[in-house]
Amino acid sequence: SDVYKRQVHPEGKVYVLEGEAQQVAAGSLRPHPLVLRVSVGDCLTVTLKNQMKKEKAGMHVDLLAMDPHDSMGVVVGNNKDGQAVEPGGERTYTYYAHPELGVNAALIRDWGIVLINPRDGLYGAVVIAPRGSKFRDPVTGADTTMKNVWQTDVIVDRSLPENVGKKDYRDAVLMFVDEDQIMGTSFMPYLQQTAGLTMVNYRLATYAYRHDLGLSLIHI
Repeated sequence: SDVYKRQVHPEGKVYVLEGEAQQVAAGSLRPHPLVLRVSVGDCLTVTLKNQMKKEKAGMHVDLLAMDPHDSMGVVVGNNKDGQAVEPGGERTYTYYAHPELGVNAALIRDWGIVLINPRDGLYGAVVIAPRGSKFRDPVTGADTTMKNVWQTDVIVDRSLPENVGKKDYRDAVLMFVDEDQIMGTSFMPYLQQTAGLTMVNYRLATYAYRHDLGLSLIHI
């Protein structure tokens, strides 16, 4: 059949803000990888509530400074146990966007069950803007501070000496994930079947991809 059917991952998981959880569960809000934004020098505090029924979950953020005994989200070495959250539980993590890191992006991923949960959708990013920046929706101009949005306008505070000469800009986050050894290499046409680990795709495949599969126009 040439009818395109949307696939749903039965074990899919997602980081969502508390205010978005009911909408996502009801299907009225399309989820995407969690994207949070802070400015250089900011502290970020995240309270993770695990609403899954069986699996543990945690939050590890690369690059950002944290107390590894408290907020690394990984139980290795001399780190304290309990950094992952049991089903029905919650835990607070604290991170710092150190000035030495500067404007950057940090990957979010779960280490509660590291070989499964990120592949099932528990990943995202913390994006670091210049010190003192404000964040605005590109369409409405609404404040997007601590909102889960994949794109935003960054309004730079040029009154700060370190930001003199810096311009406002639009920030967009697109995430590409694969662990397949042959994906992304020089094979043409691009391969459509994977031979390694694959992860949740939060959006439908592009028009061109579905056209290559031979789907009729009315079903693309």
